[in-house]
Amino acid sequence: MGVDPSRIWAVVPCMGRLAFLCRTLPVFLQQPAMRYCLVDYACPEACGAWVERSFPAEVAAGRVAIERVTDEVHFHKTRAHNLGARRAIAAGAEILCFLDADTLVGAGLGTWLAEQAGPGRFFIAARTAAGRHVRSTGGLLVVAASDFVAAGMFDEAFRGWGGEDVEMRLRLHLGRGLGYGDVPLLLIEPIPHSDATRARFSATKDIRASERRNRLIVERKVRGWTGAGTEAFGPAARRLLMGRIWSSPAPRPGPARLVRRSWR
Repeated sequence: MGVDPSRIWAVVPCMGRLAFLCRTLPVFLQQPAMRYCLVDYACPEACGAWVERSFPAEVAAGRVAIERVTDEVHFHKTRAHNLGARRAIAAGAEILCFLDADTLVGAGLGTWLAEQAGPGRFFIAARTAAGRHVRSTGGLLVVAASDFVAAGMFDEAFRGWGGEDVEMRLRLHLGRGLGYGDVPLLLIEPIPHSDATRARFSATKDIRASERRNRLIVERKVRGWTGAGTEAFGPAARRLLMGRIWSSPAPRPGPARLVRRSWR
């Protein structure tokens, strides 16, 4: 398709994950031209100030932008993503690459995306050769800015942990009719961390309970788009699901009886 790499922007939210950012941002900046928007979401470690001190030339040149949110106690990922996306789009982004602060990227990511990405198609993380989802890669989403805006951006009704990435994928595919592809695992690598780290700034510390609650939002939306729930998905749509509670192929009588087969 061919996209100018300087028109590809990563959007990375951070609240209390400076230790990860110290590892992932320097690696990201090895990209030849890809740009970066950090969303400092009321970060208690002042991650935005750290970026300004550590990479003043990149900030001054506009390659790195910092979007700040203040006076928040709990992390709101969908709001953070939307704020970062708006900032990137205002700076000229044509392709948005949503990443987590704990995602290391390969030096060839920008070149690969410049060749592959464009309107009408989005990208998610590939699975392993055995067909398994790699934990902590579900947040990766590459999408044209025009498609992202047309789809309505991330749904800020999602709170806590989980579900927002699945809903966005399904909305693009089922609601907007976009095809999708895989970003090779050679180009991304998550830094392992605990569930306690995931839930540190969430109002709900039980991430499974949060994921189950957010799943209900997804199910309601899917029924509105298709007239059926996720249990009726074919292989193409099921490929967009992830995690333990998204894997049952049969109708489920209730949250307490969810099938827990892992896709990881």
